[in-house]
Amino acid sequence: MSFEKKAVVALGGNAITREFEEGDIYQQFANTRKSLLGVIEMVKLGYKLVLTHGNGPQVGNYLIRIEASRHLVPPLPLGVIVADLEGGMGYMISQSLSNKLYLRSIKRDVTAVLTQV
Repeated sequence: MSFEKKAVVALGGNAITREFEEGDIYQQFANTRKSLLGVIEMVKLGYKLVLTHGNGPQVGNYLIRIEASRHLVPPLPLGVIVADLEGGMGYMISQSLSNKLYLRSIKRDVTAVLTQV
């Protein structure tokens, strides 16, 4: 009987938007790439992975944006904000991971899946 190595890796929202950083998209991509270094090592060891992520700091920043533009556009409900961020962060993680795998000539499919929480 053969056993596949499997693991779940969780990236906290603070791994992507760090305290005392502005939290712009360039910093988020850079922090995401740094956070994936250990993930790449696990892939090289043969693990099949599921990555999950938090989004606390990102939700806070989004709410500030909404409040600042309240007089220009209607606000969004929290559930839609979380889903929007989940999709965007899934894209950011998937793109960063795919690029790292490609640069190392590792062929693995990377997929982002949106879930309702």
